Amino acid sequence: MSGRTVDPRRVPRLILVGVRTHVSYMSRSPIEITFAVLVPLVYATLAVYLFRAAGDPDRLLTASVGAGLMGIWGSVLFGSGGAVQNQRWLGTLETLVAAPTPLALVLLPITLATAVIGTYAMGATVLWGVLLFDVPLDFAHPLLFLVAVPVCVLALGMTGLLLAATFVLLRNANALANPLDTPVRLLSGLLVPVTVLPAWTHPVSWALPTTWGARGHMRRTSDPRPRVRPPSTLPRSSRGTTTMFRFLGTARLVVVGGAISYRALFNWTTPPMFIGTLLVGPLLQVFFFVCLGREPGVADDRFHLVGNAVLAASASCVYGGTMAIANERRYGTLGAVLLSPRHRVPLWTWRALPYVLNGLLVSAFVLTAASLVLGLPVPAGALPGLGPVLLVAAGACSAFGLALGALGLRFRDVFLVSNVASSVLLPLTGAAVPRETLPGWMRAAGELLPLTHAADAARGLTAGGGPDGSLLGAELAVGAGWGLLAVVVLGVLERGSRRRATLDTM
Repeated sequence: MSGRTVDPRRVPRLILVGVRTHVSYMSRSPIEITFAVLVPLVYATLAVYLFRAAGDPDRLLTASVGAGLMGIWGSVLFGSGGAVQNQRWLGTLETLVAAPTPLALVLLPITLATAVIGTYAMGATVLWGVLLFDVPLDFAHPLLFLVAVPVCVLALGMTGLLLAATFVLLRNANALANPLDTPVRLLSGLLVPVTVLPAWTHPVSWALPTTWGARGHMRRTSDPRPRVRPPSTLPRSSRGTTTMFRFLGTARLVVVGGAISYRALFNWTTPPMFIGTLLVGPLLQVFFFVCLGREPGVADDRFHLVGNAVLAASASCVYGGTMAIANERRYGTLGAVLLSPRHRVPLWTWRALPYVLNGLLVSAFVLTAASLVLGLPVPAGALPGLGPVLLVAAGACSAFGLALGALGLRFRDVFLVSNVASSVLLPLTGAAVPRETLPGWMRAAGELLPLTHAADAARGLTAGGGPDGSLLGAELAVGAGWGLLAVVVLGVLERGSRRRATLDTM
């Protein structure tokens, strides 16, 4: 098989047809397009508000184009990194390997197609800046910019081929792809100039194609059935014992059922995924926003450190809460759970308990590690108050994840909802941008989302203030509201399942 050759005259047609086929296939995937476009738009919005608050309008176009390049890199990283894995899931990998065409030429159109899909982000972020923020399209060299974009796409496509060849050795490519996203954004100077990074990172930056793709546009800006309970026939002396057994049964359901659900339904419990996605990824995001925040100087390092440390809980809580419901449908057990005689409140809401503890662990780790690395120690007097704040934040975020999982059952791909919601939390909660610099409607939306009030409370504690009961109460109220919404939606689904089960038995 290693001796397979192909006529060089057929290579251009092979690549063009392959790119066209895979671009057409990927463009029909809502989650591919949403993820490729939404995340760069979020980062472009954050950068625009930071630079505007700092009175630096010359950086607005740089922010839009740099965020677009982030979209291309993200598409290449996850699409090319999982190219072989995706073909295995689709059942076409054996056919591709057995084809007379060398495997490298089979994978190259896939990797180039992921880079082409990423150009959607480039167009979206530029139009977003022009239409929403009145960013002028005053490129220093417009023609050279139009030439630089396809060259950058080609270079990133070749990088994707390298990733596909490397990640094929891994059992789960996302275990490396998830934590690799943010460092390349930072080292490439897409939003943060490479010159502000330590000198030892510069050789790494020079080796990345995204660095040279970003330089072209930055040069000008260098300056179930209802339960029917029969009447109790037990004597009064036995009813207390019965109540105790019911309490113990509910407690067992909460602890044992929650633990089993966590182990069976949470896809990120393997050490590589847990460490890379839940610990390393959020920690690197803190460093990214600290470096980005230093440029405009709107807020200090502690503002970004604490805000993103609180936001780190969303990775496990939002996606975990969604998986706790969505994976029941994926594995074909949702109907059995909905028809279970157990009361749905402890059955569903207490599934969030493992994710609350998980989110608390992640936030505490990110806050501690980032504080040590950045030399910003947390005051000892703030530690007793930070514990309850992070716990309440993780609880509210887990309830938010359960609600998203319940609402997402109405969609073909439930994770489309969680991806959108997780991205929206970044700008609306004020984790990376001071909320007073945002428009009024964004501040109002942030009041209804988890982590907003907890981030403000945590910043107050680390700044030397005392515990703020009103902020903590507001965070509890937001979490209770999202938890109630999850229970109501699941109740509606439960009644529908019971009705269908009754009709099937008639």
